Amino acid sequence: GRADLLASIQGKGIHSLRKTDPTARPSSPPADTSSGSSGTAAAGAGGGAIAPGGGDLTSALAAALLERNKRLGDSDDDEEDDDEWD
Repeated sequence: GRADLLASIQGKGIHSLRKTDPTARPSSPPADTSSGSSGTAAAGAGGGAIAPGGGDLTSALAAALLERNKRLGDSDDDEEDDDEWD
């Protein structure tokens, strides 16, 4: 099971790793079509610090946070309702 797989990976050592072509890009995972829009495209348009390719961890996290914020809605509306609690 998992323990055997982990043991086989750890037992190989770093000297057995193969070199890869630095210009070759790994294939991207299939896009999530359930939301109707691409989260990485929306995240790439939203901030200047996000890589335009969308294939790195930063872009994936930014897209996930953007999608989460869309689902949560705007919290500024809640602040107006808090006046009665002061």
